[in-house]
Amino acid sequence: MARLGYTEGTMKFYLRQWQMLLQFAQERGEIYFSEQLGIDFVEKHFNIFEKDLNRTLSQSETQKLRDMCQNKPQRTPRAQSKNGKG
Repeated sequence: MARLGYTEGTMKFYLRQWQMLLQFAQERGEIYFSEQLGIDFVEKHFNIFEKDLNRTLSQSETQKLRDMCQNKPQRTPRAQSKNGKG
């Protein structure tokens, strides 16, 4: 990934995601990835349900996923600056 220009922070982000998914699979006794495993993982960790996967996530939902993945507190409208970047 470094060769492709990914930053260290981005690589750590993806590593954390893989570690979370691996732990989730191990807790369920799964040894192979399946679509259902992925759906269950997203539902449990991100509160995005299978019915929501038939649409494009909003920018705020996407940011919520990113923040949760990085174990950051959720942003509130008051915490964001005028440019919306918090």
